[in-house]
Amino acid sequence: MSKTAREVLMDYQRSVNHITRDINLLRETILKIISECKEIDNSKLSVNELEQLLIELNLFDKEINEKAYDKKIPSDTHIAVETFKEINNYLQRKVDDILNIKVKAQEIRKNVLAKERELILKKYNDISLNNFKNIFEKIILEFKNLNQKNIAQLFFDQNMSKLINMNTNEIMYELNEFIKNQEAKDSAENIVKELVNNYKDDSDSVNLIKNEALTFVKKISSDNFSMSYKEFIKETEKKITDEEIRKDIVRKIIISIRNLGFNVERENVLKSQDGNNIIIRGEKITGETATFKVNLDGSYIYDFDGYEEHEHDKDSDAFIQKLRDFGLGTSNEFEKVYRQPTFKNKNASAKILKNNKNTKKN
Repeated sequence: MSKTAREVLMDYQRSVNHITRDINLLRETILKIISECKEIDNSKLSVNELEQLLIELNLFDKEINEKAYDKKIPSDTHIAVETFKEINNYLQRKVDDILNIKVKAQEIRKNVLAKERELILKKYNDISLNNFKNIFEKIILEFKNLNQKNIAQLFFDQNMSKLINMNTNEIMYELNEFIKNQEAKDSAENIVKELVNNYKDDSDSVNLIKNEALTFVKKISSDNFSMSYKEFIKETEKKITDEEIRKDIVRKIIISIRNLGFNVERENVLKSQDGNNIIIRGEKITGETATFKVNLDGSYIYDFDGYEEHEHDKDSDAFIQKLRDFGLGTSNEFEKVYRQPTFKNKNASAKILKNNKNTKKN
């Protein structure tokens, strides 16, 4: 299979738009982390690392949006499979690079807070607990990060009765473990909130994020934070991208068949209960129907009904051309199955089922 230059470039631009939005969100996140780190002593080196990540991110943004491949692809040729793969591999490398920057920024934040926490708690090891409450108040005041203050306060509020029977080393160990795991959980929840906010105008994407977040937030800990975060972002963004591609295909299918005289109402576009398929049904005033099932991976099958013998070819060929005009890749190879129509009208005596298994995502 091959794609036209126009189709490849439209695929490329769609991916670029998605990556650019991701870069903008990440840039805001890193700036927030920088601001947070500046409130903590001895964090200058970490701030410098974060600023370097911003520089890398800006370079990625510039490179991707220059559309380097645009100059390499003549507009009147078909693109070989090898070139198509090369472009997709390039985009995937950039997605992976950006994901690594996300993880690195969160690791820097985590390490800065951990170093600050450990320095504070070390000061209170092996001291006398003559004034139990006073010491706890001093520890809480030591934290410059507001979230750490709140977590420390929560720890003392929840565990005061058992802490009375512990020595300071034991208390500092328990407090350290409590804070670092609560920080991981809070960070996970903030990551989810930021991601939801980025897609707040798309209810389907928001629902996808929230579903993925259930497992992510539940299993997160300080020890597995980076790995869990990377898995969550990678899986969530893949599903969001796939859903965006599918919605774009659905939109183009609806426009295409409407242009062919099929009526498609909102209630004629339904998502299956498991969310794996979207069903589209259009009908002409003369009784002919067209039904489409769009899968999660962007492939689709369609069914034209109510045509006499091969009269369906006129509509189906026009439909394929309209999708190509949209830049939607389709395969020229498909299976035709003729059978008796499910209803009779003045034109209907044959039915066609076209299964385009090689339809590509965009």
